[in-house]
Amino acid sequence: MSKSLRSILIGYGYWGKILESYLVKSPFYHLCGIYGRNFTNAQIPHNIDIAFVATPLDSHYEISKQCLESNLCVFIEKPTCKNSQELNDLYDEANKRKLKIYTDYIYLVSPSIQKIHSLLGSLGKLNNIESYITQYGRFYDNENALEVLGVHLLSIFVSLFEHLVLESCKYNSLYDISLHLKTSECPILIHCNLESKQKRREIHIYGEQGELHFDMLAHRPLCYIKQGKQKYFNFDEHNNIIHTLALCRTMLDEQNSCICNAPYMMSYAKHCNICLRILKLMEQCQIK
Repeated sequence: MSKSLRSILIGYGYWGKILESYLVKSPFYHLCGIYGRNFTNAQIPHNIDIAFVATPLDSHYEISKQCLESNLCVFIEKPTCKNSQELNDLYDEANKRKLKIYTDYIYLVSPSIQKIHSLLGSLGKLNNIESYITQYGRFYDNENALEVLGVHLLSIFVSLFEHLVLESCKYNSLYDISLHLKTSECPILIHCNLESKQKRREIHIYGEQGELHFDMLAHRPLCYIKQGKQKYFNFDEHNNIIHTLALCRTMLDEQNSCICNAPYMMSYAKHCNICLRILKLMEQCQIK
């Protein structure tokens, strides 16, 4: 197996602490230091390979740029940055230095979502898709419900459909937002709410020949309905951070793509394309 990568973690809030707990147990990374959001590249220890960035969204671009300029690869929490211009600039810097940037869209490594990818074609023509991601809390300065929550669902649909168009964006507040999108054959609703008393993580896909119902919080998170018969899949959705760390490690060494035995594979080029498409759709929402 390839060597573990010498790593630093930047950001030690709610998600930074969770990342730390997985990094210290990962065989693919060796955590060498933890820093706050006031990090500067002068603090980077010697011979570091990768920086894990878990700071507020407003700081993603500047911190990632500093890390790239110090010749570090970057693992960054979703969304990568505020807009596609910033992301393109980071990709240019990374490419110039032969580095890589991995954005943690963690729902993409969900085993249930991977099963949806494989079953989607069996539903025939799609009629309608509805999705909901709601909870109370996780309010961050200058971040809205789409950036905190809705982007999870948006990443799923961008990965599922090559052509995705934003038809409208309705928001009752910065914390209660609905997106109406359209694929080449059906409409998609994304509703994200940070002020809800009910916690939901659901996707409902209706086709002419079947249905798929995903509830990440359920004991059996995926239900497949075909010819009136229901089939449930009992996937473990509790190890997705392990999966995303493995996928990142694999992308950093694509010439040896089996080093981490990642359950879900994606090329780095496809990953970058998905990240850019997500930000371009978010830019169209014009949420202030």
